[in-house]
Amino acid sequence: MNTKELDKEYVAHAYGRFDVVLTEGKGSTLYDEKGKKYIDFGSGIGVTAFGIGDDEWKKAVESQLDKLQHVSNLYYT
Repeated sequence: MNTKELDKEYVAHAYGRFDVVLTEGKGSTLYDEKGKKYIDFGSGIGVTAFGIGDDEWKKAVESQLDKLQHVSNLYYT
């Protein structure tokens, strides 16, 4: 199955999507499955302040994966 078929099968459709499949990016630049280049103007909707593929953020996340991946909000972490 491709990305859009998987989405139809497994995702609750509580919101609409743009008809584009993003596959990679760096900083504020994104690319779709056909290699088309986009500038990310979607800031503020479930994003980090570091842009796409930020090396420092990635290093911090990889380090955290060896410690705690997820803990309930009932505890301080």
